Amino acid sequence: PAFYIERGLRSTALAWTFAIVTILASVFFCPGVQSNSVALAWQKAFGLEPEITAAIIGSIVCFVIIGGLRRIAAVATWVVPFMAQAYIVVSLIIVGINWEQIPATFALIFRSAFGMDSLTGGMIGAAVSWGVKRGIYSNEAGQGTGPHASSAAAVSHPAKQGLVQAFSVYIDTLFVCTATGLMILMTGCFNIQSADGTLLYEGLKGVEAGPVYTQMA
Repeated sequence: PAFYIERGLRSTALAWTFAIVTILASVFFCPGVQSNSVALAWQKAFGLEPEITAAIIGSIVCFVIIGGLRRIAAVATWVVPFMAQAYIVVSLIIVGINWEQIPATFALIFRSAFGMDSLTGGMIGAAVSWGVKRGIYSNEAGQGTGPHASSAAAVSHPAKQGLVQAFSVYIDTLFVCTATGLMILMTGCFNIQSADGTLLYEGLKGVEAGPVYTQMA
């Protein structure tokens, strides 16, 4: 992106700014959030200490990075489709087990999205804010780091990989994120907290929002 910002927009300053921000985010911010989510998930599921999880993740990442961009792309090409398909299959199983909750779940979704409380309570702004936060870590839409991985793809025309990259956002949002929401809502594995900290609904006692919701579902 920094290359075509400089050449296409003819703005060297903006290209440098993008490059610096991307490096800082990729080195200091994004990996910490993702690694923390993995560590919490493994600790909850298997009782594994975060230090052990960090060592495992670090070893795998080092092995992949040492191979350069080609190895990163090769690993991502194999791992990402497997993760998405396995996740959706597990989600369908959970939805099938709790099929009787489907009408109530969709009623809750539409009531929460379009009810007067949502319109008058500032929930639209909050929803947009949380959507941006989660979207960045979910599919990197708008972050600008996806093209770095896509650049290693061997295709007959760059536009083909661009279409694949754009389509991946829809796959993640429409299938993976929807599956996550349905799992959590249909099993009741979530908590709702008001602005003053009062719990309006407590499906998981003493559990804060995070990957544990999906695990418990």
